[in-house]
Amino acid sequence: MTPRHSSGRRPPDAAPPGSTDPETSNPWLDSLKRRAVYYRAFQAGLEDRGNIASNEFNWYKMEIHPRKADVVMGINNNIWDIAVRTDASGMVIYDRDQEVIAAQEFLYKPLLLAARSPAQFLCMLAGVPPDGIPDDAPLENVFRRIGQRLEEYSKDQEVPAERSAYVRGVVAAIRTDPRLSDLHADFVDRHLRLIIDPARRRAFREQVRREFLEEAGPDPLDNLYDTAFSAKYIVDRLDDVYPSFARRYDPGRLVQRAAWEQAQDERFVKDKTDPGEVRARVHDPFFSFLSSQTAFERLQRLFAEDRVFYLVSDVQDEKAYAALARTLGGRKVSAFSLSNIVGVAVPGAEARERMASGILKAAMSSLRMDIPFTVYQTGGGHSNVQHFYSKRTVEGGALGFQDRGPRMPGAMSFDGGPF
Repeated sequence: MTPRHSSGRRPPDAAPPGSTDPETSNPWLDSLKRRAVYYRAFQAGLEDRGNIASNEFNWYKMEIHPRKADVVMGINNNIWDIAVRTDASGMVIYDRDQEVIAAQEFLYKPLLLAARSPAQFLCMLAGVPPDGIPDDAPLENVFRRIGQRLEEYSKDQEVPAERSAYVRGVVAAIRTDPRLSDLHADFVDRHLRLIIDPARRRAFREQVRREFLEEAGPDPLDNLYDTAFSAKYIVDRLDDVYPSFARRYDPGRLVQRAAWEQAQDERFVKDKTDPGEVRARVHDPFFSFLSSQTAFERLQRLFAEDRVFYLVSDVQDEKAYAALARTLGGRKVSAFSLSNIVGVAVPGAEARERMASGILKAAMSSLRMDIPFTVYQTGGGHSNVQHFYSKRTVEGGALGFQDRGPRMPGAMSFDGGPF
């Protein structure tokens, strides 16, 4: 299937730097290759892959620093919030896993552009009709009402007619949006139909398990055309998208979590954040892209005005940064979120510092950096272990970290707990 128009920055037949793979017969991946500034995907397979929605649920511990930014770089929706807080003029989203970037372009972008408010975006993401959820409802009320609806839907044997009709309406709106293509509409259609239909999802998962996990069938990338995501996502990650947003952004839930942590033994929860401080922060209009209409529209404009740049590459690939520098021209990178990449990759504080410095050195070899530029780093490998947030301001030319900005406290995630 061919998009109605090209959304990329280069002619449709031009491959991005770094792309050495043949065409995949997969329209989404083929389009993504043309759209990306640089494309060198991680080896395909069923191993653990990146998250299509951030699993950094302790983001509420990071203070809000609204210094105006030029271009900001980072992973998945984690960088969205940094871009919104700093009113960035451009946003670079990188990941070595092409499925993560495919979700940005073909799932999140069309939903963001189709929604007129944060409440509408969340309803679309969950496949829940917005009846009784006004656009200006407090965010915690939106999450509460959607949660109630999802609980009600979980008891249904069949998909309610109004839910199916709502999804069809969302897809139709995307399909007629001149800023988007049929590829966007088809991707959202397949994703939402799997989200809302448990029977379809169970059958689909069984098919995936049979073809890929038991019989080692065709390459998952070839199957992406039929599944919308690779086998690993269909089996393990499909249900986690909306819940991950709820765990990261629901103000009521975050305040409760801070209060719960405050009551725990110091041996298990250290560097606690005062619940009153958390309450004030999560209700700040720029806490996240969902916190106000103004914040939401900042993110919308980045996607609508083609100011989002994709790198499908390893974070240490100097060629990726060289390609990005050519695209950005003289624009400067003001903030760089390393997420938890370093914490996952290597053990030990010294080794992590060396790796982080190596990543920055690779970036600084080609990119123009704002002075100072800010590095956001998360410690811990997965959502059920420690996430230590630190904001480090790196002065011009320094490859080592100079702590001139506040270092944020760490806290246990306790994702098996009540929040």
